[in-house]
Amino acid sequence: MPTMPPAQCAEYGCKAPSVKGSRFCIDHAPVQTKPEGKRRAMDDEYHSALWQRLRTAQLTRDPLCACCTYEGRLTAAEIVDHVFPWKSYGPEAFRNNLFASLCVPCHSRKTNLERRGIYRHYTGHVFTDYVPSDYPAALRG
Repeated sequence: MPTMPPAQCAEYGCKAPSVKGSRFCIDHAPVQTKPEGKRRAMDDEYHSALWQRLRTAQLTRDPLCACCTYEGRLTAAEIVDHVFPWKSYGPEAFRNNLFASLCVPCHSRKTNLERRGIYRHYTGHVFTDYVPSDYPAALRG
């Protein structure tokens, strides 16, 4: 059975075949800045001794999921959540932030809130919603 020849490069006047997964040939493919490097560097923060100490201290202080406690359930916390996400504020958010102990399902729900610009912090039987511009002021209390 015959196969289709590769498509031509989308660059005007170029007749070279396009690279698999791209509309352009190898010479005209746009240079991609890979967020992987930044993401990988930030993920390295999770392996630092400082973060491990902060995480252990948070889970020791609050071993139950703060969201479940607010909703009247008792669930062990597995995740220490940054109320203000480190992706938005950089490495400083690993050291200077509000933290909450959460279970995996509650952390997923909170992450969905963050996509809408709502940063929720559970404390005791209440919660406080912050917006991105609250970051420095919220830490002062």
